Amino acid sequence: MKLLHFLIPIALSVLTTATHTAWATAPEPVLVKNFDSYSGSYPADPAIFNGRLYFRARGLNPNLGAELWSSDGTDAGTILVKDVRPGANGSTPSNLTVVNNHLFFTGRNSSGHLDLFMMDEAENVSAKLSDQALSSATLSAFTRVNDRLFFVLMMANKAELWATDTPWNDGRVSRVADLQIPAGYNAYIRNIAVMDEWLYIAAERQDVLWRLNLETGGAPERIVTTTHGLPTGVYQILAHPDNSSRLFFTAYKGYDGNGHLYISEDGLRCTEIPLTLSTSLPFNLFNLKSVSNGVIFNVRVGSGQDEMDFLWRSDGQAGPGHTEPFLPGEDCVIKALVGERLYFVSASSSLYHLEAMNLDGSQRTILKTYATDPEVFQLHIEAETLYFIQKTGQGTNQEIWQTNGTPETTWRIPNATGPDTFKLLGNAITMDHRLYFSSGPPGNLPSALKVDLYSIPLVRDPELTFQLADQPSVSLTGSEPEITFGPVPVGQARGGILRLFNPGQRAITGLLALNNTSPHFQLDLQTDTLSPGQTLEVPMTFSPSTTGSLIDTFTFQGQTPLGQRQITLRTRGTGIASDGPPVFWPTALSDTGVLVGDSLTFTPEIVSPQPITAYVWKKGDVVVSEEAVFTLPSVQATDAGRYTLTVTHAGGASNTSALFSILVAQAPPPNQWFVLGDNVSLTSTLHGPAFPGVSYAWYKNDVRLSDGGRITRSTTPTLQISQSQAGDAGAYECRMTVLNAAGGPQTLRPGSIQLARLPEPSPLFPSAGYAHYLGETISVQFESDFPSTRWEFTSLPPGLSGSETGLVTGRPSAIKGLHPTTGKAEPYPVKVTTFNASGSRISTVPWTIHPTPAAGTHQALIGHNAALDEGKGLGSLLTLTTGYSTLFTGQLLHGGKVWRFKGSAVHDATWTTAPTFRCTIPRGKSLPALTLIIQTGPPPTATLQSADGQETATGPLRQQIDAFHARTVFHYPTSYYTCSLTPSTSSPDTPGGSGYLCLTQSTKGTMKWKGKLADGTAITGSGMLSLYQTSRPVAFPIHRDLYKLQGSIHGWVILNSKHETLPLPTFGGSLNWAKTVLSPNPKERPYREGFPAHDLTLSGGLYTPPARHELLFGLTASTSTEEDLVFSANKSNIRGGLFMQGVLLSSGNRVKLPRLEDFAFAYLQSLSFNAKVGTFKGRFEVRNPPKPILNRTATFEGILPNSLNAQAYGFYLLPDLPVGDGETLKNTALQSGRVELQSIAR
Repeated sequence: MKLLHFLIPIALSVLTTATHTAWATAPEPVLVKNFDSYSGSYPADPAIFNGRLYFRARGLNPNLGAELWSSDGTDAGTILVKDVRPGANGSTPSNLTVVNNHLFFTGRNSSGHLDLFMMDEAENVSAKLSDQALSSATLSAFTRVNDRLFFVLMMANKAELWATDTPWNDGRVSRVADLQIPAGYNAYIRNIAVMDEWLYIAAERQDVLWRLNLETGGAPERIVTTTHGLPTGVYQILAHPDNSSRLFFTAYKGYDGNGHLYISEDGLRCTEIPLTLSTSLPFNLFNLKSVSNGVIFNVRVGSGQDEMDFLWRSDGQAGPGHTEPFLPGEDCVIKALVGERLYFVSASSSLYHLEAMNLDGSQRTILKTYATDPEVFQLHIEAETLYFIQKTGQGTNQEIWQTNGTPETTWRIPNATGPDTFKLLGNAITMDHRLYFSSGPPGNLPSALKVDLYSIPLVRDPELTFQLADQPSVSLTGSEPEITFGPVPVGQARGGILRLFNPGQRAITGLLALNNTSPHFQLDLQTDTLSPGQTLEVPMTFSPSTTGSLIDTFTFQGQTPLGQRQITLRTRGTGIASDGPPVFWPTALSDTGVLVGDSLTFTPEIVSPQPITAYVWKKGDVVVSEEAVFTLPSVQATDAGRYTLTVTHAGGASNTSALFSILVAQAPPPNQWFVLGDNVSLTSTLHGPAFPGVSYAWYKNDVRLSDGGRITRSTTPTLQISQSQAGDAGAYECRMTVLNAAGGPQTLRPGSIQLARLPEPSPLFPSAGYAHYLGETISVQFESDFPSTRWEFTSLPPGLSGSETGLVTGRPSAIKGLHPTTGKAEPYPVKVTTFNASGSRISTVPWTIHPTPAAGTHQALIGHNAALDEGKGLGSLLTLTTGYSTLFTGQLLHGGKVWRFKGSAVHDATWTTAPTFRCTIPRGKSLPALTLIIQTGPPPTATLQSADGQETATGPLRQQIDAFHARTVFHYPTSYYTCSLTPSTSSPDTPGGSGYLCLTQSTKGTMKWKGKLADGTAITGSGMLSLYQTSRPVAFPIHRDLYKLQGSIHGWVILNSKHETLPLPTFGGSLNWAKTVLSPNPKERPYREGFPAHDLTLSGGLYTPPARHELLFGLTASTSTEEDLVFSANKSNIRGGLFMQGVLLSSGNRVKLPRLEDFAFAYLQSLSFNAKVGTFKGRFEVRNPPKPILNRTATFEGILPNSLNAQAYGFYLLPDLPVGDGETLKNTALQSGRVELQSIAR
């Protein structure tokens, strides 16, 4: 439960800045006069004369150059004083100086020569140096001494001191002295000081320092010269203001080039004040400033990146305690001296700080911190306030800042809510409690500044706020602001803080509170001065001694530069009895607006003389909570309504709050369309009870709308626009204001409605249109770019239908056709018409119905898998035929049997993947059925598995080439090829010869083949030419079960080019050959024990029989008897592993064998060629001289050369020698070896 305590002790008033910052309270600059020119007036050289501000400024038009203007601070009161030099060039007034009630300035006269002008109080302007004809002179060092003006006229090698006459002679000026600049020197006289009756003049970059007696006159005395061995190059002199007999100056020494500090006690004798510097680097002195009993200055040691600046202080005497570092070892540069407070920039740890410190070393504080070395320049000092320029953005932008030496009083002018910093050009000056300066407006670039005269107030009335404990701060405004303490039990107290903030640039003094004798309201004000930027916190307490409404007043009074100011505060509170019921704080529960989805919390402020024991929150008559705090974490429209809270304290007394409402704003639809000419209604809904405590205001593009013309009901939840036009499009927003909300009116902005003219709709569809498969279940909901009311569809694919709502459903039953070149399905051009109130549009949507994927004839080789054929691993050949529907048929050749099957494709629900063919292949009663699964890609594969899914065999599918489905004419009616079958690797366990195949290609897309394997097994068959799915070369399968189902030959033959280039010259591929089981037939001599599966490399090409009278191997007929062919055979069962013999090829491709040599271990017995079909055959004998009975005869055969090979390859079969019991040459095993025929170059 909630207990409230009000007994708060009274505290002393304190000064702080915690509740105010310069960003919120700094005054905005005011443009004094708009000169209405592109680049601005560029005001400069300000001076106050006769109660007005005078300055140089450019004119209002291009024909008026820079002239003298004056201002009283208003636009109308800013006027041109005199056009001294008519024309665009102008006189360019400078050096504005007030002397003896006259304003002096330099400028160009009508002849373009430099002149000195004087203006009296009546603004009469006269020239003072017209007779000098100063065409190339400069006037500088303007100094006012008493009622006289001194200045230096410099021209070529001439420097003269001039002054107004004394006694005053209507401002007449005369030459006072020739400063006698030596020949060849270029003098810059910018520094004049006055001490006693003497005027001191320093010639910068010279070795001279003059003095002139102001009372007796006469020629100036040169008091510092090189002939005396004293300093050279005097560049800064300073007469100490607190002791008129001391003159400080800095100068270079000719022999070392470093800067040194000097003092003169009598104006004639000069004494160096030595600096104890432990460095060999060059050093220089600058920023010489007077302080109590001496000077403070900077010493710069080194140059460039090694440069460092140190602070020193001197009282005019040498040695420690007199002349020594002020902040030893710290790198810092003096920026300003305001009274006894020093401003400087220090560098440490790669950061730079603007700091302030008293001259006694106390109250050192960092005002600002920078990442790079800041450019800070003193602009103006007013009382205790320093105005300075801070350059930012690498020196391109400039800001005006002010400070009173504390971080809280360091502000930027104007405040940071502006879009950009101001660019300052020129000096600043104060007049009538305002600061005037030249500046550019926010947002300009340096290359396009529009510089004019601005001002800011230096004095402002204080700002007052009041804050009760646990309550937000409230601004006190009006002629008599009121402070409300609310109800408080008699004998208790409730406290708050009254804050007074000084937003001006001047202090408020003599601050006091009048009428501070109230018996119920107390405050304690003990501070009488409120400095610029400071906040005074004054504790106030309400402790009623009686019940009822209690009212009193307090008056605060203070002195400002504008005079005495007073403000009266009214205090109000209510005393309640100690046994009375709880009392609600007046604004504790009030009407509240909230957006849908936002959270809302009510925490009531209740004053109760006893602890509260019960809370009951009701919406209407329904209890919604019994907690002390009522929270709605996510407000919905149903939460809108009227609510009450009833509380009861421990004494049994209760009280019910006044009705308060929760109003819930519903976000409107973000977009709304209109048809030209129709009436438009825009509605923004606020849920809740209707009562006059809510106002509505409609805006278009952030501009308030009002009733008139076609716009009505602009102050209601529904805005009406009649007879809409194109210009009505835009962003509309209804802003709802809850007038009685706690803390003042509460504005709700639930969102804007983008109103736009309704265009004719167009359907939205993929750029390539739609694509589906034949027979697929389709449901496509069309959408449009703009709202549509009706749809029409024509030329839909057969089997599909469209509704007026834009929904197309059905199952396509036909394809449009196949492209004659690409073979791809053609799209249906579907016409889609969309309608709305603005009209209709017709669009053509391509809709392609594809045939079932992979339609056509396919073949796959199922690899060797012992699990499918009782361990034999013979492999299988699968042939599958699909149409443009989901049905398919096929056959499986496996184990010498053909199993036929049929089935249908199975798709997923969306047909996003290629179809899967699945069916069961029965294998009779003795073998388990197989399941065929064909994934049609990519890449397509076929899988065989047993019914239990454990046994699998997979192979890639090949599709029959498209060209054989169309009319195709080859170059040859038929094509004939010869290929060799050579073992990929040599092994003693496998046949070593090269088998061969002869291939015949038909125009029907089949390839017939016959040949022999290297063990003499004849093979024959045919295959369908097919395509690989990726690179689309042509291939055909070879599959044969051999050796009575104890082995097989199995693999793909690939034509090494794409099918478009048939007929092809070359073949390649790999076949797998195996004889896995011991042959039961003892008469089967070649490899009757079997051999392991191994790969054969197929290589071949187009075979062209020789023409009549042509010889094989590219030979030509000759009468020579020399051999032109060499025959070779190799295998381990031949002695030495190799037998070679030359032969002669004669006309008709007949062979002449050589005479048998007695020592030959082997010789050819016969060799013949069948040139028509490209084969050869023959016999040779391997001799065994010790036992001629063991001479062995080998038979051989092979293929002749083709387009790929220039040699003939084949195999021979040779019996092994008998070694065991019962073995003879008639029953030993036959071994296979390789034979070759190759031509010998003649």
